Amino acid sequence: MTDRARVAMQSAVFVLAAAMSLTACSAPEPPAPMTAPVEPSPPETQTPAQVPSDAPEPATPPVTQYPAPLPSEPRPAPQAPAPPPPAKPSAPDQTGAEPEPTAVVITTLSKGRGVPAPTRDAYKQIRGLLEEQQNQSAVTNIDTQRIGIEGEMRMCAEFRDRVQAEYTLDQIRKISDDVELLNVVEGPCPPTQRDKP
Repeated sequence: MTDRARVAMQSAVFVLAAAMSLTACSAPEPPAPMTAPVEPSPPETQTPAQVPSDAPEPATPPVTQYPAPLPSEPRPAPQAPAPPPPAKPSAPDQTGAEPEPTAVVITTLSKGRGVPAPTRDAYKQIRGLLEEQQNQSAVTNIDTQRIGIEGEMRMCAEFRDRVQAEYTLDQIRKISDDVELLNVVEGPCPPTQRDKP
């Protein structure tokens, strides 16, 4: 090979190398490799510290128990008051003496022209009541006496016991109510003319 051919070959190699270097410089850079997006990891949950099984359990306060309320008893319905028991005849005192009989005195009066008719009628009703009580042994004695010249009369009745006296006296007062010139008095019988010495 001649020198001229050798120089031509070297020049061709140099040109080729330069062209290759230029090509390498002008070539675009390859894109960077794509990486998958990293997902954020979920926050770690803090677990409560476990209490060792050997630790003593906290003491619970004692529960105060109250007694159950007793059921209220039903109130009894109000009852009507019982009638008073009948009065017992008065017993003789410790000395053995009989109690003094109770007496009532009925007196009719006049008003200038004699005893009014309503007064005489009430007097007759009372006398009939006392005679009926005498037949039943409730009245022991009936004494009548004329005390005036115009028909005034006084009648006294003695009863065996206080119970009969109160019952009959109540009936007599109902008859003599609103009757003028008719007096009804509970008390001992006044002495009559034959009783005087």
